[in-house]
Amino acid sequence: MAPGSIKGLVIFLLAVLVAMDSRAETSARTLFERGMPGIRACADCHGKDGAGGIDGRYPRIGGQIDAYLAKQLEDFRSDRRHSYVMTPIVQRLHPQQIRALVAYVATLNPGPPPPSPAGDDESLGREIALHGKWSAGVAPCVKCHGPGGIGVPPNFPELAGQRIGYVVWMFESFRTGSRRNDPLCMMQHVAGHLTPQEVAAVARYFQDLGRRQ
Repeated sequence: MAPGSIKGLVIFLLAVLVAMDSRAETSARTLFERGMPGIRACADCHGKDGAGGIDGRYPRIGGQIDAYLAKQLEDFRSDRRHSYVMTPIVQRLHPQQIRALVAYVATLNPGPPPPSPAGDDESLGREIALHGKWSAGVAPCVKCHGPGGIGVPPNFPELAGQRIGYVVWMFESFRTGSRRNDPLCMMQHVAGHLTPQEVAAVARYFQDLGRRQ
């Protein structure tokens, strides 16, 4: 093949790859914002920028670690983590759609979370988050979730800015065993050794942390 023909072929293949990436990005954004037949749009529950639902039932996913998001969606797909909303949705998605979707969601900027209720004392939440509750065998949250709650992929999500209601709900889910996809059952142990007051304080600390970053 002549050098000119080889160069032309390379340019053509690069153009095809760019077009494929562009379609994947467009597809992910469309899936997030509008959904597709039989699949509700992610934004309907998680918000346009992935900021999460006001009631705390839908997490803040915008800007979340893509590797963590991918693991959770795979756990929903395999039913290792069950959700009557998420499990059937993810099971309808192709792996390529999932990869494109989590990559897109990780780029979103949901902005600062809402302020916590006035008058709450944040010292208890800060103490547990930074120093743990060793009398109950509970390590500091930042040991797994990273300094400032930035997250450690693929198993430990970013907590800074996460909604209070969602964090409290997840603690309860781990405590009761309705959620079991935590590494080495660590969160089940933590949730079983913190009081409701301590859980709420930790949740408040990390939501407020997201406002300061």
